[in-house]
Amino acid sequence: MAGYGIALHIHDPTAVQLFIGAKAYYLMNVLHDYPDEKCVTVLQRLRQACAADSLVLIDEMVLPIADGQREQVQPGLRMLSYLTGMERTRAQWENLISRAGLQLRRTYTHETELGDSVIAALRV
Repeated sequence: MAGYGIALHIHDPTAVQLFIGAKAYYLMNVLHDYPDEKCVTVLQRLRQACAADSLVLIDEMVLPIADGQREQVQPGLRMLSYLTGMERTRAQWENLISRAGLQLRRTYTHETELGDSVIAALRV
């Protein structure tokens, strides 16, 4: 992505973050692999690396509270049975983000049928 000031760095999300003060930290389909406590740890490590104006961007499904589509529910059941991970509702994401010392800024839904969204959070 030359010319945009963006660099891709592959990193173990459970390890201490090596890149300090980035404008954004982007996680795509990472946190649904983990139970809540591990997610809070991952987000806390990102928070520690954040500058005052850094964004944490979480690209995951945001499930409706009721009447979810089969395509939304099935991956969550697989994640729960295989990895003890899960897909989450907006309230569950807000809870994780808050527990990690971040503040939910906005949710951008880019795939309405599945609920795929980018959740933008800031350091508190």
